[in-house]
Amino acid sequence: MTVKRNQFLLSITLIAFLVNYNAITKLHANDDFITVVSTTSLQASGFYDYIVPIFEQENNFNVRVVAVGTGKAMRIAQSGDADLLITHHQQSEKHFIHHGYGDSRHIFMYNHFILLGPKNTIKPYKELAASSHDINHIMQTLYKLLSNKEIKFLSRGDDSGTHKKELEIWQQAGISQNDLQKLDPQYYLETGSGMGKSLIIAQETNSFILSDYASWINLQRDYKTLDIVLAETDIFYNPYAIILLNKEKFPFLKLAKACIFAQWLVTKGQRYIKAFKKYDKNLFTPVADHIHCNE
Repeated sequence: MTVKRNQFLLSITLIAFLVNYNAITKLHANDDFITVVSTTSLQASGFYDYIVPIFEQENNFNVRVVAVGTGKAMRIAQSGDADLLITHHQQSEKHFIHHGYGDSRHIFMYNHFILLGPKNTIKPYKELAASSHDINHIMQTLYKLLSNKEIKFLSRGDDSGTHKKELEIWQQAGISQNDLQKLDPQYYLETGSGMGKSLIIAQETNSFILSDYASWINLQRDYKTLDIVLAETDIFYNPYAIILLNKEKFPFLKLAKACIFAQWLVTKGQRYIKAFKKYDKNLFTPVADHIHCNE
């Protein structure tokens, strides 16, 4: 009986060892990647499909991207469910850092927003844009036409960086968010969706829409009824920033590996960003920076 009891105890010990070993192995396997929570425009532009494989070939861990609107991305990062944050709304980013969630902010590339509209109706607005480049006058004109139900405007409506920028542009033109909410929702539409899906809906509904340049270039051959109304104006400047998370607030995250990816993007990755093109057009302009990673 004693021998059998010892064999039983040995079996239990072995099973417990294997369970613990598998758990430890799984934990180490999970350590082979970082999670980046990011704006949807970088996904819609094809940027991550391009840049991540290059990084992974040169490094010993993988990068998994969760693409959502900037507002939601920040909420995910605040919950400690991502190792790195990449967004494109300066005011929100600085607010995020000020409240202790982020450690530092680094712009690593930029492009511009563009105002798009249906080809069959935008001629007078393109002429207005070409003659004045007065974005306030253009937005005031669009708002008047929206109020009269003569055109449609599609908003992301998702607290994304693009949505925030759209509201800023309306606000600069003297049109408040409250003014916009009073418009007929069949003419001022909100998708609550990412850039790619919103562009599809804009085409289907013959709507004006604000888009980032890279998503538009990457997807423009799918949206043949849309065209650029206005592109060259200062308020359309669209910088993309890496936010390194606070080490003291999130000690359980893979911040060392996240820093390696961030450091690569602002140094060696710059030449790949510069080389990233669609239809012979550069989608982003790289911005080099210095990031020191503590091991």
